[in-house]
Amino acid sequence: MSDWRLAQARVVGSAHKMRSLPCQDAVAVIEHDHCLCLSLSDGAGSGGDSEFGSRLITDGIIYRFGVLSGCSAPNWKMDKVMAKSLARQALKEAREQLLVTAAQHQISPRDLAATLLFVVCTDHWIIGLQVGDGAS
Repeated sequence: MSDWRLAQARVVGSAHKMRSLPCQDAVAVIEHDHCLCLSLSDGAGSGGDSEFGSRLITDGIIYRFGVLSGCSAPNWKMDKVMAKSLARQALKEAREQLLVTAAQHQISPRDLAATLLFVVCTDHWIIGLQVGDGAS
C-alpha cells in the first residue's frame, strides 16, 4: 500500500463566498501498510453548523474503523465481508458521537448535517459506503 500517492484539497465554492459561508467540506485519510482509509464529507448547506458536522463525521468514521479493525497492527488481515461489517459499525458509532456532540452544544443534529463517502482499500479488495446525496 505504500505506493499510493495522496493529495487533498478543500475550496470554498463561489456560492459560499457570495453568502459569506465557510468551506463545509472535510477529508480524512489514514494509510497503513495494510490498508488505505479515505473519508470525504460535504456539509449540508441547510445545516447551521454543517462544516463542524462534516469534520466530525469524517474524523469519527476513520478513527472508529481503525479502532474496530486494528488496521495499524502488524500482519493485519481482514476479508471484505468483515470490513463491510466494521465500516457499518464505525458509521453507527461516529453518528452516535455526532448526536452526543449536538446535545452537548445544545444544537439540533440537523445543524450538523453532512454527506459522507468512506472507502477502505487493500491490495486485494475495496469497499465503500455513502450516506446522503442519492445513496441507496
